[in-house]
Amino acid sequence: RWAIHRTLLLHKIDVVQLDYTNMGQYAEDYRQIANVLFEHDVYFQSIGRALAKDNSWLRRPGAAYEYLRALRYELNLLPQMDRIQMCSQANEDYLLEFVPELKSKMQTGLRAGIDTSRYHFTADNREPNTLLFLGSFRHIPNREALEWFIQFVWPLIVQANPETRLVIIGSDPPPRHSLPEIGHVEMIGFVEDVRDALARYAVFICPILTGSG
Repeated sequence: RWAIHRTLLLHKIDVVQLDYTNMGQYAEDYRQIANVLFEHDVYFQSIGRALAKDNSWLRRPGAAYEYLRALRYELNLLPQMDRIQMCSQANEDYLLEFVPELKSKMQTGLRAGIDTSRYHFTADNREPNTLLFLGSFRHIPNREALEWFIQFVWPLIVQANPETRLVIIGSDPPPRHSLPEIGHVEMIGFVEDVRDALARYAVFICPILTGSG
């Protein structure tokens, strides 16, 4: 909050752009400065999807509490925004079921700001029999996705083609010993530039189960 106010004081700012739901807590009444929240991930929707898939009676009470907490926080937060941005029409439709009065503030079909001219697709010279999983593991749906893929899908792939390699790239990865010794799994972790990986490996996997956005 201090850093935001310092920036507003020292520079000519028109918009405070807040990315991700948890950053919405820094929206304030800035008078002539707009608060814009980018809902990359509708958090309570993600928690609800995870809750629906979780059959553990030990985890369900905690997950149910987190869902209600997230629902209350997010629905109280959104009306404070001057603009609410989302990745997809599905996200907007879902939020409007809860807060239809915010329709005029919503803007959909947006993506994170990436200079796509720096990325060039190449179909040739890729390493055969390679799969790439790419994503930050601070994001819970990415952790869930990798755990699910390795537990239920990866053994079937290795059984069909033992030469297959799985390459995992992303910040804050799980410990290597937490992954089963099935086939060839390479844990690289954080990289400065993902373009080499995107151009190098044959198949990109994205087995997201509970996320939104």
